[in-house]
Amino acid sequence: MALSRCRTLEGIVLRRPIHRKHVWVDYRIVKFLTRFQYEKAGRALPVDRRKELIQRAIEARRPVRIVYLKPSGIKSHRLVWPLELGEVEYQGRQFLALRAFCDHRHAERTFRVDRILDIEPVEP
Repeated sequence: MALSRCRTLEGIVLRRPIHRKHVWVDYRIVKFLTRFQYEKAGRALPVDRRKELIQRAIEARRPVRIVYLKPSGIKSHRLVWPLELGEVEYQGRQFLALRAFCDHRHAERTFRVDRILDIEPVEP
């Protein structure tokens, strides 16, 4: 039985834990919600403001906390040390990117600026 068909949780007993792979979601819904979050973030924090915050962090050599929305719709909270801001090409598409050292991965990573939902400067 699909849990989505249940009207109440009364009497439901799960024999095994539920894992992400057990949850099926229509890709069109994920795409819609992801695009909606990008647009909402664009209104709250326009790309020009994101660029300004990143550029200031690069010049001050200070980290920033970012909320990054992956194409899968998963939000990732990261502390990064911005290194460079510029246009890059990936799979034939050009986009504005932030090259930064990621504290979580302990490695240099590239983040699409349009997928950054929020940026918070970290003060010393």
